[in-house]
Amino acid sequence: MTATEGKPAPAWVRLLAAVGSPIALATALLFYFGWVRTRFQARALGYDPVVLQLSVQDYLLKSINVLFLPLVVLVLGLLIVQQQHRRVVHAARSRPRVRLAAIRAGRMMIRSWPIWLVVCVGMLALPATRLIAIPAALTVGLVLALYGQMLTRAVGSGSRWSGATTALVCVLLAFAVFWDTERIARATGEAFAKDILAYPWQLVAVTVFSEKRLEITADGVMESPLGEDSAYRYRYTGLRLLEGTRDRYVLMNEAGGQIIVLRDEHGLRFEFSR
Repeated sequence: MTATEGKPAPAWVRLLAAVGSPIALATALLFYFGWVRTRFQARALGYDPVVLQLSVQDYLLKSINVLFLPLVVLVLGLLIVQQQHRRVVHAARSRPRVRLAAIRAGRMMIRSWPIWLVVCVGMLALPATRLIAIPAALTVGLVLALYGQMLTRAVGSGSRWSGATTALVCVLLAFAVFWDTERIARATGEAFAKDILAYPWQLVAVTVFSEKRLEITADGVMESPLGEDSAYRYRYTGLRLLEGTRDRYVLMNEAGGQIIVLRDEHGLRFEFSR
């Protein structure tokens, strides 16, 4: 047996393990949601995101506008619920009527899953809410059940769930929230694509100069031959910059609906303008 066997790990190692794992998990989740948003946006626009060759950092940045608003709403909601919960519990401990109402409300929350099942069926019947129906109904039902259990216990009524039951409900809630966020990322990507197709002029205009003819036949793209004494023989206008990554540009015609991918290589020059 070596001298180091049986000794606890140094404090800095334990700290690194405690902090590193949540950071790695958060990075993986942000990467995934950024990838989902990019994938569905690209698919709606008519190309495959593999042509972008995005880095991990690119996907992390693309996930910010997916998660920013939901996280703000979540934090504000938790603050409001926390304040109201403290008031209700304080009032319930001194006023029997409030205590009885809190107990009834808590029990109704715990047993409200049939209501959310009906709501889920109704949402599935509507095209506008079909995408989010199952995860949203599942999330709300689980949150209400957990809070109902907490409320009834806080006012001194109701039996405590077993540790296994609480753990299973929390795990299921985590999966439901993940599912919700994946749907939000998908909807965000598709919404960006619709907005771009409806208003392509919001993108940066691109003029391409080329030594050789590029044979771009997209609607609205104009090819203009230049003089033989020019360093470039052709000029292309009517293009908008959709994505720019590493050594390539993903362009879209101003009329919308057609994607052109060009490498940033010798023989090509790109000019950008509003």
